Amino acid sequence: MKALKIILIVLIAIIALFFVFAIFLPSSSEVKQSETINASAITVFKQVNNLQNWEQWSPIKQMKPDLEFSYQGPELGVGAMQIWIVNSKEKIMKIIESQPYQSIIMEIAYTDETPVEVFWTFDEKNGQTEVEWGISVKELSYPFGRFSALAMSGKTKKFLKKGLENLKKHCEGLPPYPKIEVSKTEEIIALAVKDSAYMNTMGQKMGEMYTELMGYIFKRKIQMAGSPFTIWYSWDMDKPMVFDACVPIMKDYNGKGRIFPIKIDPTGVVTALHMGSYNSSYITWTAIDEYIKEHKLVTKGDPWEVYITDPQNEPDTSKWQTRLYWPIE
Repeated sequence: MKALKIILIVLIAIIALFFVFAIFLPSSSEVKQSETINASAITVFKQVNNLQNWEQWSPIKQMKPDLEFSYQGPELGVGAMQIWIVNSKEKIMKIIESQPYQSIIMEIAYTDETPVEVFWTFDEKNGQTEVEWGISVKELSYPFGRFSALAMSGKTKKFLKKGLENLKKHCEGLPPYPKIEVSKTEEIIALAVKDSAYMNTMGQKMGEMYTELMGYIFKRKIQMAGSPFTIWYSWDMDKPMVFDACVPIMKDYNGKGRIFPIKIDPTGVVTALHMGSYNSSYITWTAIDEYIKEHKLVTKGDPWEVYITDPQNEPDTSKWQTRLYWPIE
C-alpha cells in the first residue's frame, strides 16, 4: 500500500512538472532554414509562386510518391491553392501574400484546423539568391501544442533543409530567365498581310507573306523603318493561328489587294528580348504572361514580335534575336 502511494505521488509530481514546464515554453513557434542558390531571384521566386512547380522539387513528393495533388484558384500568386489528401482528410496550402521576387506568405492546414503560416524571402546579390523558408505557428495550445512544437522542431528543420536543397538543384538547372521590362513604344506605321496557319505550316506561310510584302515594297521603293514583325490575334496549337505579317515604313502608304496599312498607337508594353529559334519563343512569351499576372497588370490590344536578326545572314539559331511586346494599360 505504501509503495502504491509513492508511485501515485511520483506520477502526480511528473504530471505537475509537465504542466509547470509547459508554462515556460513559448506560446508560438518559428522554424526556418536558408540556402544560397546560384540563380536570379525571379527564377527561384517563380518555382515557389506557382504551386504546380512544387511537384518538381518538394520533399513531400519524394516522401510520398503516390500522393496526388489538385489545384484551385489562379495559376500563381495570391489565391492559388494546392490540395492533397492525408489520412482521408483534405489538406490545403494557399498563397495569401505575394511580392514579386521578394517574398511569399502562405497558409497550410487541414480544412478543420487553424492554419499554419509558411513564409519565404528572396534576396538577390551578385547573381545569387539567398532564400529563406520558414514555418510559424502562433497561439500554441497549452500544454500539448507547446510540447508538440518542441518535439517537431528538429523534423521540420530537416524537411525545410531538404526542400531548399532540392529547390537549389532544380533552379540551378534551369535556363537563365529573360529580362522583362515595362516600357513605352512610339507610333508604328506599317504595311501588313493577314492570314492564318497551323503551327506545322507557320514557317512556310510566313515566308510566303513576307515575300509578297517585300516585293510590293521594293517595287514601289517604299522606305522601310525597321525590322519586320508579326501581330498575333490568336494562339492555339490545335487551331489555325491568325496573325498579321508586317513591315514598318517611314510614312503612310495605301496598300493593294490583301496588303493593307496599319498603325499601332504609342502604348505601354511589357517587353523582353528572346534569344533563340522562333519555335522556342513560347518560353519568353510565357515569362511575359507570368510577369503580367504577378504584377497585376492589365493587357490591352494584341501582342507582337519584332524579328531583329535576319535568318539569311545568321544561320546559328541560338543567336537569333526577337523582341516581344505585350501592350498594357
